[in-house]
Amino acid sequence: MIELLYLNIGGIGGRGGVVRFFMLANDMAFTETLIPPGDEWQTKKAELVATAENPAGTVPVVKTDGKTLTQHVAIMRYLAGSQGLSSGDYANDAVADQYQAFRDAWVTAAFMGGDKDKFKAHAKAELKVFNELYVKYATADVYLSSAKPL
Repeated sequence: MIELLYLNIGGIGGRGGVVRFFMLANDMAFTETLIPPGDEWQTKKAELVATAENPAGTVPVVKTDGKTLTQHVAIMRYLAGSQGLSSGDYANDAVADQYQAFRDAWVTAAFMGGDKDKFKAHAKAELKVFNELYVKYATADVYLSSAKPL
């Protein structure tokens, strides 16, 4: 059984929500624990660090197959591989990582008070690299990963 721990922030739920959506879309059985922001989150964060469950003190955290997984991109790669939804091709990972760099910059600018003008300049460069990688490694299917849609 897969256990998912993340913040209860509504909507799609941020990075934990993306992991949750993936598991739902692929009919993966899981349990989830939602932590409200505020004091309860601060207590849980300190516990994650103190127990070395996640030394970074971040969520989402997934427990499965006797492993504790952290960082949503790494979690998604692991789950995709466990479901046969990953090609195992590192070129595909390079494309995904380049997109993630853009997304992280966007989240900072949009939701964390980051410099939006700096983001716009940065985004152009990130998207250019992403496009070049996509064109270089694209296959006949549009999924870039084992030709399997969600």
